[in-house]
Amino acid sequence: MTDLLISVCVPVYNGEKHLKECLDSCISQTFTNYEIIICDDGSSDKGISIIESYVAKYKQIKFVKNEKNLGLLGNWNKCVELASGTWIKFLFQDDIMNSNCLEEFVKNTGAGVELIVCKRHFLLDDSATSDTKDYYQNRVRTLENTGHFTS
Repeated sequence: MTDLLISVCVPVYNGEKHLKECLDSCISQTFTNYEIIICDDGSSDKGISIIESYVAKYKQIKFVKNEKNLGLLGNWNKCVELASGTWIKFLFQDDIMNSNCLEEFVKNTGAGVELIVCKRHFLLDDSATSDTKDYYQNRVRTLENTGHFTS
């Protein structure tokens, strides 16, 4: 399974605030047979220069600036169109992956497996309101609160 290519798709729109952390988590994976597809949907912040600095350093990054704004789902689909991997892992501009994420991902591929999901943890700023904290801690669906997850 180590010859398996994973496409990490990172759709971006004005994601400067967390983009470095996101991309650092991509390039620090213990599994090494992956590509990173970044599609920018017309950002007006400094995210483009951040992305370009990573593209200059890491050969596994493919970067596309959309000619026109495709919107949220259109940008996700553009990432998928450009992906060459057998599997696709979405990583959004304000998310980070554990360094062994893709390694664990590959361990769960195999005959009959069509979808792989994982746990998620929300990191909230100290300045988040109590309503925001309540929303993410109690109302957003996670594997743990669906009643269908066993570890």
